[in-house]
Amino acid sequence: AVSLEEITGDGSVEFVPVAGWRMYAGLGQDGSTSTVPETIDYAFSFWPDNTWDIRERGTYRKEGKFAPGDVFRIAVDAGTVRYYQNGVLRHVSATPAPPVLRCDTSLYARGAALNGVTVVAAVLPAPPPPPPPAGGDGITDRLSRPEPPVPVLGPAGFAFADPVFGSRMLRVT
Repeated sequence: AVSLEEITGDGSVEFVPVAGWRMYAGLGQDGSTSTVPETIDYAFSFWPDNTWDIRERGTYRKEGKFAPGDVFRIAVDAGTVRYYQNGVLRHVSATPAPPVLRCDTSLYARGAALNGVTVVAAVLPAPPPPPPPAGGDGITDRLSRPEPPVPVLGPAGFAFADPVFGSRMLRVT
């Protein structure tokens, strides 16, 4: 399977593999529904014993273990591809990213699946923090304040300022 969403420049794919199955998941240039895993440019390869390895067009790069529910991400940032497990950097590719990538998978058996697949077509920079309130120590009074409109949130990793108190907030999921 391949995604319809394309990454042109910076972006990422994030997913949770169903443990106990053989599969590949990552980013590739090939927009066909080919099931040949060697056509996936940047992939995590998952094994039934809950181990993974990183493969780039079929070439082995690194390996590790995972637990059910672990979150994997392959991100492109300024042309460099990085692999993450639960937010921890596992590998940086030496192969520059091509101009267009999409999520690409090869599932080997009925029951193999990915959960929570998210393709983010751009990495938005965090907005600058707001200036501190007058006095520099934040709001310390007990005055009631009207509830502002809810801010529009970006994808995981999006940073914003609390509209009332000015505290820097980060969306984690």
